[in-house]
Amino acid sequence: MIFTYDPILVIFSVIVAIFGAYTCFDLVIRIRKSEKGVDKALLMGAAFAIGGSIWSMHFVAMLAVQLPIVIRYDVLMTLMHDLKPAQRGLVRAEASPIWSFPPDYIVRLRSRLTEIYSETNPAAH
Repeated sequence: MIFTYDPILVIFSVIVAIFGAYTCFDLVIRIRKSEKGVDKALLMGAAFAIGGSIWSMHFVAMLAVQLPIVIRYDVLMTLMHDLKPAQRGLVRAEASPIWSFPPDYIVRLRSRLTEIYSETNPAAH
């Protein structure tokens, strides 16, 4: 299979990784000079910085790949990556370990997002 990369997105992906790593290392260096209660917050910030930049770098790099077939990224599924498969609207046969997308999975996903939103924002009704 022949594929190419969008050079602008590749460069942007590398820049995201560099800034994330710099932020992480800067926060880790500050831990030695910080007070007792602040060190855990700095460490957590560093972890989020490096984790978020790695995730972002890979996501941008995936967008940079240009394949001769159509590839789509489901924004709703990306936003709900931390939910269990059943909470995302996926289904599976009773004896099967494999989860699959039902024909109405977008409807299920939207209803689950609506439930989550209404649970976290009761004043929005």
